[in-house]
Amino acid sequence: MVQVSPAARDSLFADLSDQQVDELLKLGQFVEFKAGELIIRHGDYGDVMYFILAGMVEVVRILGAQGPQFARYALGEGEFFGEIALLLEGQTRTANVVALEPTRCLMLNRAQLEQMLNRHPGIALRMLAIMSKRLRALGP
Repeated sequence: MVQVSPAARDSLFADLSDQQVDELLKLGQFVEFKAGELIIRHGDYGDVMYFILAGMVEVVRILGAQGPQFARYALGEGEFFGEIALLLEGQTRTANVVALEPTRCLMLNRAQLEQMLNRHPGIALRMLAIMSKRLRALGP
């Protein structure tokens, strides 16, 4: 059984039994990143997303067409990133993501994500709520 932190367990995987969480974890691949490692590069094609099981990353979004403006925020256990390019097929990455400390993630491609959401639609609602909060935090 793969260990999932309490923070990860209580966010996206809330309301799922330990057995159901284990089933979901078997859908994807586990990847580990060293502190300072670039995980996602802005502008690159993206066909996977990541769920943080342990560790922390920094997301740096380039905003605005009138000179460089940046939005920086940290994501930790129980959060996810890389979903935009995955959900909007054929789109490129909208941010750089760097590991701030040793970080372990569950990596899913689109088919694996769809399988997970079909089995447990409540996860989709939690993802939408998190994505909505992120959009609101970017400004008016």
